[in-house]
Amino acid sequence: MIMGTLQVAYPKFYNNLLQEQRKLTVDLWTKMLSDVTAEEVTLAVNKIIAASEWPPTIAEVRKVISEIQKGSAKEAGEAWGEVSAAIRKFGYLREKEALESMSEETRKAVEFMNWQVICRSENLIADRAHFFKVYEAIRKRSVEENQIPFFIKDKIMRNIENNMLKIKCADISKEKKEEKTQTVIPEKI
Repeated sequence: MIMGTLQVAYPKFYNNLLQEQRKLTVDLWTKMLSDVTAEEVTLAVNKIIAASEWPPTIAEVRKVISEIQKGSAKEAGEAWGEVSAAIRKFGYLREKEALESMSEETRKAVEFMNWQVICRSENLIADRAHFFKVYEAIRKRSVEENQIPFFIKDKIMRNIENNMLKIKCADISKEKKEEKTQTVIPEKI
C-alpha cells in the first residue's frame, strides 16, 4: 500500500526498480516500520509527499511518525517559559509539583540542571542559555531514540548486556589467575 503510494507520488524514482529491488525495498520498509501502525505510516508518508519533491527515506518517515506520536516538541524558549512559570507558581519548596507540571523533555533538562539551583540562581540569563543547550540535547536524543524500531533497541540492549557479562566474566577470571599466581612465602622464624 505505502510503496504503491510512493510509486504514484514519485514515479521517476520508483518506476525504474527491477522486480527484485522492489521486493527488497518492500521487505525492508515492512521490517523497519513493523512496530508502528499502518495509519501512522500512511499519515507520515502523506505529510512528506505534501511537503517534499523527493521520496522519503525510512528515517524521514520514522521521524515524522515520532512527531505524530509525541506531538511537536516545544522550542527551547517555550520550554524555558514552562520553567519560569513553575518557578513563579511553585517556588523552590514545591519541587515535586513544579516538575510534574512540566513536559517530559523540560522536566529532564531541569532535573539535569537541578531545580533548587535554578530557583536560587542570581544569573538567570546564563542559566537560560545553559538550559537551552541541555534541552536541545535531550530533545534531539529523544527524537533519535523514538525513531529506532523496537526490535533494534532490543537487540542493542541484549548486545550491551552480553558485553557487560563478558567483561565481568573476564574480570573474575583475571582475579582467579592472580590469586593462583600469588604464593604465600612463610616467614622465617
